[in-house]
Amino acid sequence: MKNHLSDNVLQALALDQQQVNEEMITHLEQCDRCREALANYQLLFTALKTVEKPSLEIDIEALVMPQLPKPAPVRQPVGWGNIWLAILGVAIFSVPLFITGRFIRNLFKEVPVMMLSIILVGTLIIVGFLLREIINSYKERKQLLNFYQ
Repeated sequence: MKNHLSDNVLQALALDQQQVNEEMITHLEQCDRCREALANYQLLFTALKTVEKPSLEIDIEALVMPQLPKPAPVRQPVGWGNIWLAILGVAIFSVPLFITGRFIRNLFKEVPVMMLSIILVGTLIIVGFLLREIINSYKERKQLLNFYQ
C-alpha cells in the first residue's frame, strides 16, 4: 500500500466497524505512523466510553413551560369555498341518483324489506364505528397539538 490509511478507515478499525484485509494488516505492520494513529484512536474511544454523562439537577421543563405564552384557541371561520364544495358534493351525489331513481327502485323491488333493513342497519353500524374511530383519532391529534394546556 503506497498511501497511508485514511482517518475514517483508522477510526472504523479502532471501533471494529471495518473489515480488515491483508493489505491493511501489512500496511499497519510496516507503517509506524498508521499504527500509532490507530493506537491513539483506540485510546481515545476507550476514554470516551468511560466519561460520565452530565446530569442536571434542575428540572428545566418546570422552569421553562410556565413562562411560555398560552395561545388562545383560534376558530377558523367557515369559508364560502367550503360551502360551495359541500353543495357541489351533494349535487354530484344527488343528480345521478335522481336521474337513475326509477332504475334503482326497480333494482330493489324484488328484495324483501327485511333484507334491505338488515343491510341498512349493518351499514349504519359500520359507518358509526368508523366515524367514532376517526373522531377519537382527531381528538388525540388535537391533544398533541394543544400540549400547552
